[in-house]
Amino acid sequence: MQDDRQQLPDRRRDARRALAALALCALGGSCSAESPALKVRVLFEESNGDVERWYRTCSGSMIDQIVVRTRAVKRLHDGWDRSADWTPARQLDCGDFHGDTVIIHDVAPVSHDVELEFISQAPDADETRHLLATPVGGLLDEADLPTTKVPLPTVGAGVRLQNTHKCDKLKVSLTYADEATQLVQQAAQDAPEPKNVCEEVDMEEGGKPFCRTLYRQGLASDRGLSFNAEEQDCAGHGGHHELLAIDPGAYRLTVNVDQDKYCSADLVLPGDSTVNVDVARCQPHSEPH
Repeated sequence: MQDDRQQLPDRRRDARRALAALALCALGGSCSAESPALKVRVLFEESNGDVERWYRTCSGSMIDQIVVRTRAVKRLHDGWDRSADWTPARQLDCGDFHGDTVIIHDVAPVSHDVELEFISQAPDADETRHLLATPVGGLLDEADLPTTKVPLPTVGAGVRLQNTHKCDKLKVSLTYADEATQLVQQAAQDAPEPKNVCEEVDMEEGGKPFCRTLYRQGLASDRGLSFNAEEQDCAGHGGHHELLAIDPGAYRLTVNVDQDKYCSADLVLPGDSTVNVDVARCQPHSEPH
């Protein structure tokens, strides 16, 4: 196992590691002789505060690679026999997920310990993040799949507003780029009701507003700029703003200027360091992307 681990990229090995418990599946449960496969539910948990939490999909968490190791175990009268060796590491990706469940094929139809390591190598970012889920014992059937919650590491992002002296009021919002593919249906128990931000698209021609889900309610920059689509003065909000502790993923930044003009930009984290928005170039209507 140690030799396999050394083959992984070793950059930023001291990055934040999130430990989560994985249980076993058993013969007759999610491991069957007809279709020997391990199934584990994985919930990538947003780290945006103590209250507001949503669960991300694998692709919505910017996971590029999954390293899997398994170990056959035997149940004894007083516990489990874990004397078997770990299998060599093998590679999976988000395509091996079905919803929030990762499926590990081609395993022996017996009980197993499972170890998953999730690796994120963001485009254009010289950084590799490792999220490790450690194995523990337990016996569950397919009706109660083993579930692990993996807290996501957070990153920073910059937003620079230009020419704010040419406007009076503005609203800034950070929304999910595509919540349908980024979020799982099961939200955390303490997650708030989603708040939608809608843009009027081609209303003169009878078009319907285009809406996205706000990423985090109460989000503000280091200088106090609200990212909750709340109206605020343009004066004093020009220049660079830093967003701290943002979950990795794809977002849409939208600026509504003086009620009837819009600017928008894509933000992918980690990867994009700073997004520049020239409010003087905002257009009367914002086309959805």
